[in-house]
Amino acid sequence: MWLHRQEVDIMDSEKVIKRDNEYVLHTYARNPIALEKGHGLYAEGPEGQKYLDFTSGIGVNSLGYCDMTWAEAVSEQAHKLQHTSNLYYTAPCGKLAKKLCKRTGMSNLVQLTGATILSLFINSYSFVLKYDTDIFKSPP
Repeated sequence: MWLHRQEVDIMDSEKVIKRDNEYVLHTYARNPIALEKGHGLYAEGPEGQKYLDFTSGIGVNSLGYCDMTWAEAVSEQAHKLQHTSNLYYTAPCGKLAKKLCKRTGMSNLVQLTGATILSLFINSYSFVLKYDTDIFKSPP
C-alpha cells in the first residue's frame, strides 16, 4: 500500500487535490495549491509553480524547505532512533534543552512531544515573556 515514486511523479495539482478531497477529512479550509517540493523560502507545485511561503507550517517552524544541514541531521538521527516516548531519556533531548536554556537564560524546559502543542505554546510564550522582560523591562 506504500506509495511508489512513480505514483508521486505523475500527479499534477488537480489530481493531488482531487485525491485528497476524496480521502482526507477536511477540518479546515485549504488553499487550492498542491506542493511537491521546496528549497529555502520557496515551495514548488507539481507543474513548477513557485510560492514564497509565509505560513511557517502554521506556526510549527520557519526553517524553510530542504535545508541540507537539517535534512542530514534528521536523516542521521532517524537511522538511530526516530521517535520515543518522553518516559525515556535520550541524549539529543538533553543536548537540545541545554542549548535552549543557554540561549534563553532559562534554567529548564518542558519536554515536548508531537501531540503536546500546548507545551510548545507555553514554552514559546515563556521565551517571549523572558525576552520582553529582559530587553524592554516590561512587567511579566
